[in-house]
Amino acid sequence: MKATLEFNLPDEQAEHYCAIKGADMLNVLWELKAELRAMLKYGELPDTQYEIVEKIQDFLIGSLNDNDVNLNK
Repeated sequence: MKATLEFNLPDEQAEHYCAIKGADMLNVLWELKAELRAMLKYGELPDTQYEIVEKIQDFLIGSLNDNDVNLNK
């Protein structure tokens, strides 16, 4: 199966960029999620930093779920 995407450039420049950099963006999000998990699991953080990292992780996971983005596909 083949899929072809067409863009009307320069009007759809942002959409084109998202299409060609989508895999890289997903990789960055996956690495961020993994780093936050490692900080919570293995990091020796003060309580205030632990709470901040946990809130960031919750926000990231919630945003991914709200937008139906699965980093494991």
